[in-house]
Amino acid sequence: MGCVITPFVAFLETIAVAKTLSRRSNYKIDVTQELFSLGIVNVVGSFFSAFPVAGSFSRSALNSQCSVKTQLGGFFTGIVVLLAASFLTPWFKYIPKAALSAMIIAAVIPLFEYHIVPMLWKTEKIDLLTMTVSFLVCFYETELGILAGVAVALCIFVYENIQLTLTQDRDASCVIIRVESQNISYPNVDQLITKLDKVVRCKQTKPDAIVLDMKNVTRIDSTSATALHQFWLSLQSCDINSPKLIFRNTKQAPRKILRNIGIVGDEEVQLNMVTVTNEEDSGGGHIRSIYPNLNNISIEKTDI
Repeated sequence: MGCVITPFVAFLETIAVAKTLSRRSNYKIDVTQELFSLGIVNVVGSFFSAFPVAGSFSRSALNSQCSVKTQLGGFFTGIVVLLAASFLTPWFKYIPKAALSAMIIAAVIPLFEYHIVPMLWKTEKIDLLTMTVSFLVCFYETELGILAGVAVALCIFVYENIQLTLTQDRDASCVIIRVESQNISYPNVDQLITKLDKVVRCKQTKPDAIVLDMKNVTRIDSTSATALHQFWLSLQSCDINSPKLIFRNTKQAPRKILRNIGIVGDEEVQLNMVTVTNEEDSGGGHIRSIYPNLNNISIEKTDI
């Protein structure tokens, strides 16, 4: 287990301190290059029984305060460490641990960006939760604090992707369902199918068509496309009075996936997948030409 967690924590710790110092010193870092160099160093070190290598918060902060600009600073640091370990070790035992801790704290304090707290409170309070959890757990152990922050951030990410925001407008003869979320994925597609199924099963005000507006959708996975395909097939197999499913404002990537999954075939369905962008279709004429019964449908022009 340790062989899996150690490289993960080492990389997170290195990137965390690198990003902090890059913001302070106004330079950019290449995360891929950092990971590559970290891997090379640890692979080479494994042939000499070296400890796992990672970026250090305290030493990096000290280098920053000393205005170290290049990797040559690490060379001189290594020389000092070797000399100290060779000749000064007997004297180190007289240094109180409290003094050593104070030195590390004094070096790391400038890395604490306290001004981020009010900014997060005003912009996105949920990110403040991630920061608070990671900060508090770091008092117990730095590595666990980083892992705790990653775990909380991952949970928030999954929760936000599970939630699918839908808005519904009803006209005399159709229902327009707008997908406000950017992603339709397997955790949230059930919400969309349930909403569509509820509209279809409404016997009192059964619409002639269901217009699924996907203007905000930039990505749809195969599981979601399959679920929409199954729902579309269920409508095709129902009686002639079943509502028609019209995909509107589909972007290129989602449209390609929907077509590849099988929501194509005859001319009618193919036309359903075309985004209304022409001037002559700005009032919904394109969809009315497919379904003449939808005289009261209100379709606004698409901005692309």
